[in-house]
Amino acid sequence: MLEQAEELSAREQARYVVHLPIFEGPLDLLLHLIEKRQMEITTISLVAVTDQYLAYLHQWEAEKLPLANMAAFVSIAARLLFIKSQSLLPQNNKEEANEEGENAVTMAEELQHHLVEYKMAKEIATILRQREEAGMQTHGRSGLLAGIEAQLTWTPPTLVNMEVQSLSRAFQRLLELQARDEENDTSLMPVARVRVSDRIEEIMTHLHEQPELPLTEVVANERSRLVIIVTFLAVLELWKWQRINVRQSELLGPIMLERGERWGDAGQETMDGMEDW
Repeated sequence: MLEQAEELSAREQARYVVHLPIFEGPLDLLLHLIEKRQMEITTISLVAVTDQYLAYLHQWEAEKLPLANMAAFVSIAARLLFIKSQSLLPQNNKEEANEEGENAVTMAEELQHHLVEYKMAKEIATILRQREEAGMQTHGRSGLLAGIEAQLTWTPPTLVNMEVQSLSRAFQRLLELQARDEENDTSLMPVARVRVSDRIEEIMTHLHEQPELPLTEVVANERSRLVIIVTFLAVLELWKWQRINVRQSELLGPIMLERGERWGDAGQETMDGMEDW
């Protein structure tokens, strides 16, 4: 009798085990969250699902699931945080906030564009798969199919060397500390005017003066959560173009930024892509 009760209890507990799905990429997850809410693909919907998107990343990290391209998920998360932070800014000084707002709008429009194309590609791929299963394999390999494949495999630029989760956690801790500071600060701080290109230039200036520096030094004395988020985007961009390397010599040790393989390149790819950020 006792064995039957234990077996029944085990079955009851098994019913409540949550198995998170593994998505093909960051766009797949983002589209799932928006469609689950039965929302259109708009800036409002991107803001609405930001917290859920981050929750998935935290859960995957806790369960130590082997994501093939975690950097792509983190990159999209950073963009969502930037878009959401702009949507929450007070509008009492519209002239000062206008430039940052335009940057967020551009970023949101780019994400919306990729999401719409991704959704269309998934729908067409489903139809083609159904035709194949039904034995209707007469469709040819056209430019359209090549475009579908490109959209289904699109991800933001990947990062190498140090585990990007460590960098993400470091910035998350900085944001949490800043949130506590803001709760204890009753004064109204002015909205900081900052662009990704500004932070890139500042990081480059620091590294011109010294070959490496701690990540904490880049955001030292910053009192704005927005500045911390924008700094994260700047580090990702510099890392992508191999202008810098990001390393952590030991577990829980300081995260260091140092000159990368393409530090001395004369090309301006990084800054050219950042002019409007």
